[in-house]
Amino acid sequence: MSSPTTVTLFRPIHDAHAILEEMIFFEFSPALEEAMPGLISLKDELKTEFPAHEILNTLKVQFTQQEQKQPELSTPEINKAAGIRLNRFGSDGIIDQNIQINQDLIGIFCRNYSIWDKIWPEQKSYIARIFAKIVGTQSFLTGIGMRWIDQFIYMGDDASYNAEDLLKTSSPYLHGRAFSSGARWHCHTGWFDPETYAGREVLNQLNLDAGLVNVDGKMSTAVTVTHTQILRVTQQPDELAAFMPHRGDGLGTLSGLMDALHDGNKRILGDLLTDSMCERISLRSRQTA
Repeated sequence: MSSPTTVTLFRPIHDAHAILEEMIFFEFSPALEEAMPGLISLKDELKTEFPAHEILNTLKVQFTQQEQKQPELSTPEINKAAGIRLNRFGSDGIIDQNIQINQDLIGIFCRNYSIWDKIWPEQKSYIARIFAKIVGTQSFLTGIGMRWIDQFIYMGDDASYNAEDLLKTSSPYLHGRAFSSGARWHCHTGWFDPETYAGREVLNQLNLDAGLVNVDGKMSTAVTVTHTQILRVTQQPDELAAFMPHRGDGLGTLSGLMDALHDGNKRILGDLLTDSMCERISLRSRQTA
């Protein structure tokens, strides 16, 4: 068990929390080609919230080869409206929030996280505007996901590195080699959890990576925790229709799922981190991560 004198060798990337990035995403099939013109128009509707935008293009090349002949490449075809990225920049000139719309996936990213009860209502409002452009098209919502990236910077020298100062040796998500491999190691795992959201199995993907990272232009040793949770259709393409914002209380149902995924992430971190680090980042407070 870690002691108060050694746990301070790791610090969360931010003073109040360790969240480097939070992301909510939605998967669709078939692709959002029919809805794309309306989705691209969001650059005007959300200009106040996201002053900058980039139109995303795709390049299509067809490769063919007939028997005993040289392979042939078709003339490249450029799709000039394959998606869009809406950006908001912080005072430091770095993107702190953005929305990325691709042909089969929409992601909402937050890199200036504060508290869930503030971030989610804002993101929910964007989601309602986005789905209003998809209603009536042939695209089904086939996946709903949430990803958290937490980072902990190591402040000591390599000789003093001890993963036990940050992580519980009893955690079911960690291999024993994470505690005997020095400052460079990886531990990736995944499972389906039937308890995160009642009546559904949620795919969890948990990746821990220890090594050098760039922090404010300087390479530092860190442990990065990436936790992704995904609810996907299993049999019918319309299985997730109840979470569509325009379907009855769909936005409320979606909020319930997001709260469950948020709480699921906190449980995983609680099983990973030492008690002292959980206390330092106020993990058990409803208002935080």
